[in-house]
This record gives sequence, structure tokens and C-alpha cells, in this order.
Amino acid sequence: MMVERTVLLCLEGELEADLVQLLQAHPYFAVARRCADLIELTAAATAGLGSIAVLEDTAELSRAVVSDLLNDGLDVVALGAAERATELTDMGVSLVITQANAGSIVTGLEGLEDLRASIQPTEAASGTVISPAQLEDDHVADLLSMDPFDEGIEESAQKKKLATRFPSRRAGGANAADDSVLPFTQLENAAEEYDSVALAADVKPLGRVVAVRGTEGAPGRSTLALLTGIELGRSGKKVIIVDGDLSAPSLGLMAGARPEWAGIAVACRMASRGRLDIHTLSRLLHATGPDSLLLSGISRAERWREVHPEDLTAVLDEARKLADYVIVDTAAWLPDESDDFDVAIARETITARIVAAADQVVTVAPGNPVGISRLVALLEDSPCEEEVLVVNRVSSASSGPAAEAEIRSIVEPLSGGRPLLLIWEDEAIPTALLQGVALPEVRKSERSLTAIQDLISLLSDEASMPAKRAFRWAFWRRHG
Repeated sequence: MMVERTVLLCLEGELEADLVQLLQAHPYFAVARRCADLIELTAAATAGLGSIAVLEDTAELSRAVVSDLLNDGLDVVALGAAERATELTDMGVSLVITQANAGSIVTGLEGLEDLRASIQPTEAASGTVISPAQLEDDHVADLLSMDPFDEGIEESAQKKKLATRFPSRRAGGANAADDSVLPFTQLENAAEEYDSVALAADVKPLGRVVAVRGTEGAPGRSTLALLTGIELGRSGKKVIIVDGDLSAPSLGLMAGARPEWAGIAVACRMASRGRLDIHTLSRLLHATGPDSLLLSGISRAERWREVHPEDLTAVLDEARKLADYVIVDTAAWLPDESDDFDVAIARETITARIVAAADQVVTVAPGNPVGISRLVALLEDSPCEEEVLVVNRVSSASSGPAAEAEIRSIVEPLSGGRPLLLIWEDEAIPTALLQGVALPEVRKSERSLTAIQDLISLLSDEASMPAKRAFRWAFWRRHG
């Protein structure tokens, strides 16, 4: 027996009028509001006026809008083209109805209760109801019918099917990637293998997200994130470094990426429309080392509004699928003072979301009295469980002749058992950045290199590495 559910509509024309008539006569549904646009719809949802949102797939519909509706407790039903069904369900839409008319929409709404019990909704005579579960089942069947690693049959039907779904870029031309960008054509088969096994076995072979945060000022977050990612790659791990600093992005410049290229903004824009997957993400990555790649940050700090926290979470989820480690450089840590009544997204909210999504956190502070005092204040309200503390650029000049003992005596009693590493002031690090080379290639870099390797050893925990790592390794071997 269904309970009455209130419906918010955001439709146009005769379709809305026909649907209102059917819902008014329906014993289990009632129209709570007919909204003129998505702004009015989200406002009505926030006010608690409905339990189902029915809307059309428009250019304004994004992952952030869907997330807001879901967070307000609504089921989201979208009317869209069949070719958009997968993208819409990836954005979080509860139900997609294609070739919609009023009758098929009502049928879909009736099927929402059955969908919760894993029962496929009925199919209307002149419209199609598509659920996320149905799409996943079809996708698994499609992938398992292929043999992505069948290298012996170049022109097999499977290869032709892959070539149709993921067009080759071997021909070059205006759309071809430059040498610094990950070549897309060499990773199709391994990515398909990843998809088929992950979905069929219902496992998520995900890599770890490591957020690098720090105190205000310039404690060396970006430098540490980049060098740690490069050294992890040199140690045999597969690493994606993400410039998530929305205040002072710098990793693109440090790694030699094109300065105008805002990889994270492009990735978030694609995620917003449900069009980001491991294949499209791979096109946005810049090589920084043998097994390390960079997703560059926004080109200007004022572009931070292009990075919505929901979209960025989706970007990190895709990056997890490709790499053993996803190292994310963040802005200076400031408390997120927004609350449930704030409509606008604050820059601090995005940084807090990155840290919340991370499996491990590295917190960096400079080795001087101001930096140590800021670190102590930051530790008083730390949201992190798995955290490594790093005091950077330690020197006798800034912390006294017994610098290490002094710093440890102050920080360790307040660290709550968190590991504490000290990195001494060393000209090898700026030299490596200036020359664009890895730290081991700089003479007299042993002290800094040892500290970075100590950090890597704390981040590495083979016992908890996800299963099915072989599929990520196959992916990287095919494009390395």
C-alpha cells in the first residue's frame, strides 16, 4: 500500500498540464507545486514541500542540483533522451523516463516504490522507464560479452565495438593530445576490463585519496604534494596528483603544464553533466613522472566557483579507479563556517569536502614559531582520523639550535598519537623544482629524500590495499 507522496513539477507546456490532471485524480500522489525553474524547485525542496521532483533534462540540470534535491530527501525523476540515460543516472537521478508523456510519468512514479525493493518498474506503452539498476545490468552483460584483452584478433567484433564506443585518436590532427598528455587510445581495453570486472564482481578496486592540507601562509603544501606523488610513482605505485588548491593553484606551473589549462575545472564541468568517466578523465592528465600524472588546477583563483564539491567528489571517485594513490593539494585550512541555511558554496566548504573524502591526510606547517603556533591551533579541532603531521623547512635559524627537540616537545603532546615528521631546510628541493627533475636526481638531496620516503612509508600500507589491483596495473602498462 502506497502512502500519499507530494510531487514538485518543473516542466513546460501541455505535458505539465496533462500530468497535473492525472496526478490530481491519482489516489497516492498530490502536486505540491508547479515550479517555473530549477531555482524555484530547489527552494521548494529545501522548504520540505515535496517528496518527489519531476523535471526535464535541461542545460541547467547538474550533479549539484540533483545532489541538493537528494539531500533534501526527494526522489528525482528526469525526463530525457535515451542516449542521456546513463549520464543522468550517474548524476544521481532516481529514475529516467524517455519519450515521456503524462501516462508514462505516472507509471514511473508508481514504480518508484517497487524500485526501492529492487523490482524493475513497468514499461509504459508510449514511454520508457529506465532505472539505474537496469542500466547497470545491461552494462555488465555488454562488457562480459567482450574479451578486451584478446590481442590475437585485431579486427574482432569486440575490437570494432570498442572502437565505436571510444573513437581512436591515433590519427592525430587538431584534436590529438600533445606528448605531455596521457594517450587515450592505449588505455581503452584495460579500462573496459576494469569496468566489466568491477561491475560483475560487485567490487570497488579503489585507490587511496591523500589530502595535503596545511596552515595559512606558505608551509610548502604544493611542493610536498608534488614531490610525494612523484616519489610514489618512482617506487612503483600509480599516482594521480590533483591540484585542489582553489586559492593559490600552482602545481600546473611547477610541473610544466600549460598555464591556461584548468584540468580540474574541465573535469568538474563534465562530472556536473554526468559525462566524466575514467576514459574522459585520462585525457586531462599531464605526465609528471614515470608513473605519476597531474590533473592541473584552476588557472586563476577567481575561477574557484567552477569547482562544485559534488562534482569534485565525482572527479576523485573516477581518479581512484585508475591510481593506487590520488594526492590532492588543498588550500590553506580554514574552518568551514557554513551551515544548513547557507545556499552559496564557500571556498572553505570545498576544501573541507576534499579532506572528508580522503582516506589519509597530511597536515603541513612551517618550522618557525608562527607556523608551529598555527599548527597547534589547527590540531585543537582536527576532523581527521588518519593524519600525518609534517613540519617543513626546519632550520636552526628559525627554531633554535635544538630545533627538532623543541618542535617535538611542543607538537607531540598535542598530536593525539599522530606521526610527526620533520623536513629540514634543504636547497635540494627548490633546485629540483627549478630544474624540473625528481628529487633523487639532485646532488646532496639525501636528507630531503629520506624525509619524503619516510612520509611515503607512513602512507603505504600493503595490507589494506584494495583487491583487484591487477586491473589498474594493466591500465597503466598499456599507456605508459
